[in-house]
Amino acid sequence: MNDTEDALGGCGVSRLSHQARMALEPLEKAEAEEAVDRMFRRYRVGGGADELRRWAAAVAEDSSGFPQHLHVGMMTAAEVLAKEGGVARADGLAPARAKARTARRKYYRDRISSDLDERGRALAGLVEDVAKRKALGTEALYALARRRLAEDAEAPTTAEAKRFVSQLIHKGVLQRKSDRTGYEVPIPSMATWILGEYARSLDLGEAETDGSSL
Repeated sequence: MNDTEDALGGCGVSRLSHQARMALEPLEKAEAEEAVDRMFRRYRVGGGADELRRWAAAVAEDSSGFPQHLHVGMMTAAEVLAKEGGVARADGLAPARAKARTARRKYYRDRISSDLDERGRALAGLVEDVAKRKALGTEALYALARRRLAEDAEAPTTAEAKRFVSQLIHKGVLQRKSDRTGYEVPIPSMATWILGEYARSLDLGEAETDGSSL
């Protein structure tokens, strides 16, 4: 975006090196709710105060504080509200959340490119490994990745394991924890999708969720 440098400068971030990466933390729930509330006020959405608060809280909660998901939730809420004459009603919230859930699944699906799909079992297995470990060093992560890759390929090298982990980080599947103690899937609902719906699509049979919690 052409205003990214100015926006980062306004937050005190400057002198970024070439190909620099900066982790942005999710919004707090109150911040996400305020964003939804501002949209409602800006477009003069009707309805009782309690119902408007319920909608804002639901959209914020479903987003887990991630701006991309918050944007999708607000857009799908707007679509449903438009059909309801711009009024927030109790029976309109469930359809809005369902539409946002479908959009989130598509977003996760799009993050996993065809080359990652070829190693889908290793991907799902590594996500499961990471989820089980509160502390995990980089070398240990590479070792886990190599072990998972070995389930589908003969004797993968450490370099191949490193490239695989780098891909997962680049695609937003994994990231380093802010306290530097390990790694995590930054979006909880994405981890749920990978270990559930995505794993089932690979016939792993490791999932118990139907995706309704995404």
